[in-house]
Amino acid sequence: MKKRALSGRTKHARRDTAPRLKRGARARRAAAGGTNALALHAECTLADAETLKMRLTSLIRSVKLVTVDVGAVRRIDTASMQLLAAFARDRRLSELPVKVSGESAVFDEAVRLLGLRELLRPSMRAPATDI
Repeated sequence: MKKRALSGRTKHARRDTAPRLKRGARARRAAAGGTNALALHAECTLADAETLKMRLTSLIRSVKLVTVDVGAVRRIDTASMQLLAAFARDRRLSELPVKVSGESAVFDEAVRLLGLRELLRPSMRAPATDI
């Protein structure tokens, strides 16, 4: 009788390679000690909104300061701005720190047009007015 060659898999090996989700206290510790910075892409549009939402969701409960770097933003739409505003609002209501850093004229213009200055850019200077 011929013997079969052994494969690398054992009888009880897991078949899927997806990582298992953490639950409970381990998940809270991972969220607290994880990455606390998020750099936005140059194109923040509706096509990328789901990815941005997932990235923001992973940081929502971090107890450390979360810094959102907008320096690379060259195009941003209201869907992305809405996600960022909701993220900042939820963190501030939970008394968790959030900071928007970086210089982007496009981002600052979107903040101004949508009236989100106090929420997203509290340090942004108000435009000079001619009297």
